[in-house]
Amino acid sequence: MLQHPAGRPEYPLSTRGCPWSPAEVKVQSIPKAFGLVFAAALALTGSDAAAAPSPGENHTKVSFVAEVSEVLPGAEFRVAVVFDIEDGWHTYWNGLNDTGMPTTIDLTLPRGFERDEIRWPVPERYIMGRNDMIDHVYKGRAVHVIPVRAPDEIGEGGTVTISADIEWLVCKEACLPGWKSMTLTLPVGSARPGVSAKPSNTAPLFRWADARTPRPFKEARGSVRVERSGEIVTIRAAGAEGLEFYPGPGSAELYDRFSDPVADGDTLRLRLRPGSDLPLKGVLRIKSGPPAPDPEGEPGSSPPTDPRPSFAVTAFHIESPAPDEGASD
Repeated sequence: MLQHPAGRPEYPLSTRGCPWSPAEVKVQSIPKAFGLVFAAALALTGSDAAAAPSPGENHTKVSFVAEVSEVLPGAEFRVAVVFDIEDGWHTYWNGLNDTGMPTTIDLTLPRGFERDEIRWPVPERYIMGRNDMIDHVYKGRAVHVIPVRAPDEIGEGGTVTISADIEWLVCKEACLPGWKSMTLTLPVGSARPGVSAKPSNTAPLFRWADARTPRPFKEARGSVRVERSGEIVTIRAAGAEGLEFYPGPGSAELYDRFSDPVADGDTLRLRLRPGSDLPLKGVLRIKSGPPAPDPEGEPGSSPPTDPRPSFAVTAFHIESPAPDEGASD
């Protein structure tokens, strides 16, 4: 079992952000560290290790599901990888994390099919020690939705198979790597004008996921305003009871990433590290009401309610203007 750091260690640069100590893993990146752990597992357990449950599956149940019960030629549909996470454990978002690594999902699609990017759900902040480290994580349930488009011409009456190779890290006091390969086979229906594909029995899960997925900033329709003046970014959300900001990939670094990203009321002021020319990018979560209800007809046990029920999962992807551009809304 890999030990989760209890405080901020003095890691060498090559292992910064890695959930293992340098004595355990001497590699250049977290993905390589994961590969090293996987190779070690094979060496320890023999050639059947790939077919045996991975260590992470002891604390996460993984499902691979589709929103539809059939695939129509030329139509877009959605698949999802669902994590039911044991109480007290968590997996990782793809934004700012001091430890851990985000889930990866590699799809193998039939010829002519195309996939879009993962729709990452809104995470929650996870602070370790006395403001020693901060991660953005998922607890209870995490649904990673991926849109897929079918080609215009596929054999009606046949089937299509989609494969998913999934890797993740699940942590509590210690961290365990998980890996799993799964397949999904769907029948091909007949394209008919104005007729959509029949929903599957897991379709309610996708509506639940949509309610917990950040929306494009343009959908804020002027209710959210982002202003930048030098190294200060001010975010105002009309009618909000509270705001939280989660820094995303490629974002400017915050001066205080523990206290600044949280505020009561409708205004959040974020200080950037001096000299940063990068935009501030990430997810803004707006506190304004009760959480979205849990769905029916999904795999696994009943999902947990939102871990912070005072927060409605109203969230938007935001990006601050460049230093000399002023405001965006």
